[in-house]
Amino acid sequence: MRPLNDREKRLIRVMAIAVGIYLVLFYGRGFLASFEETRAEYELTRVQAQTVNTKILREVKKHKTLAKLRERHPVAFDALAEPTVVGDARVALEKLARACGCSLSIQKELSARSRTNEHCVFQVSGGGKAMSVAKLMHNLAHSPYPYSLENVEIKASKKPEMLSYSFTLALLRYDTWVEPKGA
Repeated sequence: MRPLNDREKRLIRVMAIAVGIYLVLFYGRGFLASFEETRAEYELTRVQAQTVNTKILREVKKHKTLAKLRERHPVAFDALAEPTVVGDARVALEKLARACGCSLSIQKELSARSRTNEHCVFQVSGGGKAMSVAKLMHNLAHSPYPYSLENVEIKASKKPEMLSYSFTLALLRYDTWVEPKGA
């Protein structure tokens, strides 16, 4: 084959550029759309994975907290009937509030949400001096009953140096968190 002269080389370059422009114009949009779709799927999968990871971390934290409670306050829940556990937990909560110097009123005692392994749910409100309310919130973690504290709302009361509070307290089913013996 004979060598190409300068004119033929230039013609081949111009044609290659023209074919490249043609491919980019007519097929580039489809390629970019498929690339964008793949990227969106990846982003959705990444967000779902983060959500699952957050839920797992939350459950691990609950497990560790309940394990500490079991070690710190060994209560034989197997020997108690469910109404006794709920009643005793309610009395313990009221005693704790009195010991901290807070007023406490259980607004509602709701039945358990079975999917969350709870005995019952208390809706609680009350008030007291700021230090007393802080002491109550701190001491709830040291109660011998496995509580889950939700929807905490603390506001300044109309009286000076006083706070009012409300929260939801779920009494957990301790037996579902206990590991079987011999495991």
